[in-house]
Amino acid sequence: MKMTQIELLCLTAALLVSLTFATPCYDFNPFYINETIPDSFKVCPKPCSCPYCLYHKFNKTLIRYRHNAECDGKDIHSVSSHELPADTAVVKMSSNKITGLSANSFPNTTETIVLTKNRLTSGKIHDDAFSNLRSLTRLRMDDNQNIISINQNWFRNLFQLTHLNLEMCGIKKIFPNAFLNLNALQLLNLTGNKIENIPPNLFQKLTSLTTLNLDSNSIKVLPDAMFHGTDNLTLLALHRNSLTTITKTVGLQNLLMLASLSLFDNPYNCDCDLEWFHYWLREENTIDILKNIQSIDCGSPQSLESKQVAEIHFDVFKCGHWWAILAATLGALVLLCLFVIIGIKYRKYRIGHQNYEVVQ
Repeated sequence: MKMTQIELLCLTAALLVSLTFATPCYDFNPFYINETIPDSFKVCPKPCSCPYCLYHKFNKTLIRYRHNAECDGKDIHSVSSHELPADTAVVKMSSNKITGLSANSFPNTTETIVLTKNRLTSGKIHDDAFSNLRSLTRLRMDDNQNIISINQNWFRNLFQLTHLNLEMCGIKKIFPNAFLNLNALQLLNLTGNKIENIPPNLFQKLTSLTTLNLDSNSIKVLPDAMFHGTDNLTLLALHRNSLTTITKTVGLQNLLMLASLSLFDNPYNCDCDLEWFHYWLREENTIDILKNIQSIDCGSPQSLESKQVAEIHFDVFKCGHWWAILAATLGALVLLCLFVIIGIKYRKYRIGHQNYEVVQ
């Protein structure tokens, strides 16, 4: 049975697509068939496989093969750079039993590390666990439930890191300079932790950040100027936290590149402190980017519970007038005091003048 011309064209197109988007991997390096391979390139942890995979395949000036360490679900308890190929590009070690990381745990050529679903504990991760990884671009540590705090030294040398996933790690505390040098970071995922407080200036050096997930935590307050310097942020998730108010000083209104913003399922306290937030929610530009605006509800007082923040009438609180009343009251008291002082002075003057006339 002969193939029609159309069928032949379709088959050819399918083959071209598969060759373009597939990631060819081999047990040997196609470029090193007749060459000597260094011993440091031949090592591989016993339960793992370490194939050679095409690296930078769309880079016309550099086409070569590098090792991938495929160690998912291999009952691994520890990591050592000496057990991994010296030219490793990708390390996949998810679903294992790794509890800690020693200094320089991975080859300095590593560009992607996946440590999802292990047993990592913050106290067992060395300050220099990643310090030699100047080329690392992606790091996944999500679903490690005992990373209670984020050390300010872990990521200090990851200048090329673009994606950092710390979702569902049980994080309660983040040290102030934890993300200080991550100038290339584009995505930071902190979803599903136990974070209550955000240190001031935590995100201010993340000039390349486009996606920030802080949802499903216990954050109570957003610090002033929290997003100063993150001008490229396009997605911000703050839903399902413990926020009671958001003030103008936080700086949400300055994130001009935002395309998606989620603030729902927070117990907002609908009083005068929330007035700016109320009116900002009603602005046209804000409405266009908000997710589930109908679920941005008051948590208190009881009389406004479950009412939409954007729909309540802040006029009944007479917000913004208390200072005028206070100023008027203080002004009246000052004037009264002046009159009293002047009256006393005048009375003393009259008495003194009368005594002088009697003496004369």
